Amino acid sequence: MKVRDVMTTPVVQIKESDTVRAAAELMVKHRTGALVVVDANGNIAGVVTDRDLVTECVAPGRDPATFQVGNCVAEDYGSTQHPTTVKPDME
Repeated sequence: MKVRDVMTTPVVQIKESDTVRAAAELMVKHRTGALVVVDANGNIAGVVTDRDLVTECVAPGRDPATFQVGNCVAEDYGSTQHPTTVKPDME
C-alpha cells in the first residue's frame, strides 16, 4: 500500500507565530484534530494537536487569542530536529 492511499490532502498547516485560537478555528473548519506547523521559511516545525492546545494553553490559563502555536509544538523528535516526512509514492 502506498502512502497516497491513506493520506489526506491538502495538508492543513499553520504558522508557528499564529495564535492557538487560529489553530482551533482551522481544526474546526477542516474537521481535524491536528495541524502541520511551519516556521517563517515554510519548513515543517512540527505537528500540533487539539490535545496540545488544551494542555499547553487552555488548561494553564493562557490566552488563546495571543498564545502562539509554536509554544504548543512537541520538540522531541528523537534523533532529528524535525519530524520525519514521507513521500506519497512510498510504501
